[in-house]
Amino acid sequence: MIIRLSRPSQQIIVSEDGNTSRASYPPVQNAPVAWVRLSRATQSDLDALRNQWCALRPQFGPPKPDEPVYEVGVRCGEFGSEVVAIPISRAPVIITNLLEQVPPPATQ
Repeated sequence: MIIRLSRPSQQIIVSEDGNTSRASYPPVQNAPVAWVRLSRATQSDLDALRNQWCALRPQFGPPKPDEPVYEVGVRCGEFGSEVVAIPISRAPVIITNLLEQVPPPATQ
């Protein structure tokens, strides 16, 4: 799963093994990266969300004027993927919890 934030411009990458990174986006050479290992419970919640979204792509509607949006990319099967734009005010709890668990990288 990949989550891109528009403000600040960052990206969170969740690997299948639960290793998760948060860094600037687009990537900047030698920029700091925050690393976290997610709990099995959080990994299971994210897998359930991915399976749900792969079965039926959710619709969150347009954001309010000037409202930041999360772009969430999930892998569906061997080669397929879905990208879902989510206004911050309508983000699922598992996404907001993930943002809290993976802190922004320390500034240099």
